[in-house]
Amino acid sequence: MESTGIEGNFAIGVLSAVPFLAALAAMNLFGRSADRRRERRWHLVIPSLMGAVGFSLAAVWNGSTALSLTALSAAAAGVLTCAPLFWSLPTAFLGGTAVLTTNKHVVNR
Repeated sequence: MESTGIEGNFAIGVLSAVPFLAALAAMNLFGRSADRRRERRWHLVIPSLMGAVGFSLAAVWNGSTALSLTALSAAAAGVLTCAPLFWSLPTAFLGGTAVLTTNKHVVNR
């Protein structure tokens, strides 16, 4: 944010919180949509691509505060949405005690 011309610690702090607020909204929207449709793969792929495109555009638009903040918001929303959706995949593919065994093995490594 500072490189785009914003001065002052408070202004930089407030603007730095915007991508995380966008991620908060995206996590809720994607999570509810994935639960409603009972579909996980595309609800994981779309935020992943959103994060990749957001980071790429943030690197290109580094001179404009509004554009870089928009790109960083998309990137944060995409990347931070992937984690909870990823951890719901084992239960979608496995059933019964296999889920418990698999999750315990993955977490303990």
